[in-house]
Amino acid sequence: MTKTFVIAAAAIAALATPAAAMDAPVASVDMSDLDLTQEADRDVLDQRIDRAIRNACRVRGFDAVSRKAEQRCMTAMQAEIAPKVAIAIDEARTGRLAAITLDPRG
Repeated sequence: MTKTFVIAAAAIAALATPAAAMDAPVASVDMSDLDLTQEADRDVLDQRIDRAIRNACRVRGFDAVSRKAEQRCMTAMQAEIAPKVAIAIDEARTGRLAAITLDPRG
């Protein structure tokens, strides 16, 4: 299983002009040191994802248009990563349960 999430603002890129789509932000989040069956590690992953998204979507301007673009980017990236995180957590839990399954035949 891949231990890194790659997040791209695909929704923004799809709606943007071709030139802007090429500049769509991408973030990478390492989770190789986390045990996603543990709540504390899931919290750490959430913090890493939030930080990566904020950094990827950061804009230089402070005007309303820039802030709206930043918020749209963050929303798109969060929507893209949420199902991936859910799958990773489910796989971690399933893997742990599979590892402790006992053979009833002895």
